[in-house]
Amino acid sequence: MRSSDDARRPRGTRVWLRSLGFVLMPMISLLIVLVIFEVGLRIRPSLIPPKLLLQFEPGMRAKLAKGRFDTRAEMRLLERDDAGPDLWIFKPGMSKHYDFPDDGTVTQVTADDVGFCNEPGSYAA
Repeated sequence: MRSSDDARRPRGTRVWLRSLGFVLMPMISLLIVLVIFEVGLRIRPSLIPPKLLLQFEPGMRAKLAKGRFDTRAEMRLLERDDAGPDLWIFKPGMSKHYDFPDDGTVTQVTADDVGFCNEPGSYAA
């Protein structure tokens, strides 16, 4: 049973509108899923996997990684004399907390005056 409005349209128009609906419905569904995904990542940015985080713009990546991963803001570049790759170490006096599940493991480390995690007085000669 057709509606009176449907009966007045030519057959080609009805087919075109039906085809348009066939294309629009999946696109609208996909848009809804992407919006929900975007909102979820904005609420919980920690859900962004580390490999994907590497693709982000450096400023945004630093904001998202702060507290979750070591960032260059917490590190300093150690000058090398052996032409090796860059070596980033903690800034002097910085404390870093680690959540290890094993009993007896170190959970907090404080960098010494050089930036390594040696005992106080290790460099006194």
